[in-house]
Amino acid sequence: MIMSYKFSSSIDLRDNLSIVRDQGSRGTCTAFAVTACHEHHRNLDHRLSEEFLFSCAKHLDGNYDINGISIPSAFKAIQSFGHAKGSIFPYNKHSTFPFKIEEIEPHVMEDALERKISLYQYINTDVKTIESYLSMERPVITGVEVQPTFCLTGEDVFIDIPHVESNEGLHAILIMGYGQREDGKNFFIIRNSWGEDWGDNGYAYISYEYFNKYNFGAWIIPRGV
Repeated sequence: MIMSYKFSSSIDLRDNLSIVRDQGSRGTCTAFAVTACHEHHRNLDHRLSEEFLFSCAKHLDGNYDINGISIPSAFKAIQSFGHAKGSIFPYNKHSTFPFKIEEIEPHVMEDALERKISLYQYINTDVKTIESYLSMERPVITGVEVQPTFCLTGEDVFIDIPHVESNEGLHAILIMGYGQREDGKNFFIIRNSWGEDWGDNGYAYISYEYFNKYNFGAWIIPRGV
């Protein structure tokens, strides 16, 4: 079914989301990527809480000594606990540790239960599969190695394979579209979590070559869950 879907020549889902937010120096990129994906899934006009999601995923992981959470643990947290509104459990980019789940007030936990998902899906990382889901207005969460070209985007905010490789760590992002440059290079539109001052108002364009070489998985929230 996926491979027979009619692709568009380009897709851009950025208008369906609010402004890009800033994770600060915390290892919360996964919470930001999954939260943005969940907001798009529900077509919300208000933000959900990255802080709540990060804390609940940490509770499921059970390891508070590791900086960050996995993408599957973030989805499992929404399945188990739901997702609270950002207005009642705001993100603190200067915080050091996540909340313990027993520290979260009951009214916040109750609010979150209104926004559970029943399913998330791991998908193939070949670019045609990802294009097909984007064509069906399903943003794709992925993780990539951060190479020097990711941190030092030029004026065209285009991220390509560096001349000298140096893995600066792993980072979760949300793929919001795809297209092609005038020079023929294909790219994905990615939503980052480093604020609006990074890239193109918080977005950038990552080459298929970079994605193919440095990604470590892809996930979506299917429709109707």
